[in-house]
Amino acid sequence: MPAILDTESALDRLDGDVELLRELAESFRENAEAMLARVRDACARGDAAALRQAAHALKGSAANLSGLAVVDVAQELEQLGTSGDASRSGPLLAALETEMRRLDEALAALL
Repeated sequence: MPAILDTESALDRLDGDVELLRELAESFRENAEAMLARVRDACARGDAAALRQAAHALKGSAANLSGLAVVDVAQELEQLGTSGDASRSGPLLAALETEMRRLDEALAALL
């Protein structure tokens, strides 16, 4: 299982700018519930295209922070959406919710 948050990798990409990392973390935390709600909604509706888009957006946001576990699960959901079958998203959605909580806790500690 990948690390929930790879701060070193994130700082490498941000040229060591800790303040920028904190700003990105704060922004992610402010938008996390809305991003997760879009994924939940797409899963509930069985809308594969919406799932692909919502999971892709969440994956990108988490990748900016090197939130690796969230990136991995969001990527699996994105691929499920790409396949056109969102009906099997339940276990992945549960995993995503768990990893999002873990990432939020890690980001809160960072701030």
